[in-house]
Amino acid sequence: MSRSVNFNTSPSANATAVKAQVDVDALDQSLIALLEAYLDEQIATSVVDEEANMTLLKLYSIYSTPVDHQLPRAIQILAKGLTVLPSNFFLGASYLVSEPLRKVR
Repeated sequence: MSRSVNFNTSPSANATAVKAQVDVDALDQSLIALLEAYLDEQIATSVVDEEANMTLLKLYSIYSTPVDHQLPRAIQILAKGLTVLPSNFFLGASYLVSEPLRKVR
């Protein structure tokens, strides 16, 4: 069972780094690497930060990142979304998956 957290309140070092960068510029491309590291931490600790994961998907749609790099992360985020059902997170995340990722077979 996963529990939901928020990077604004999480004591994690990765969450603190994400919060600091979001406070400076929420759409900065360097935030992608921080959010990916934070996603790895979420997977290791069985927590879900819906806001951070949605932000990562939004940044993937804004900046050109190779589809091969995005695909495993998008799958991880969607799987995390299933662990917090009946939250609306999975539905929202599925809408943010970029068109090139949807076309990957």
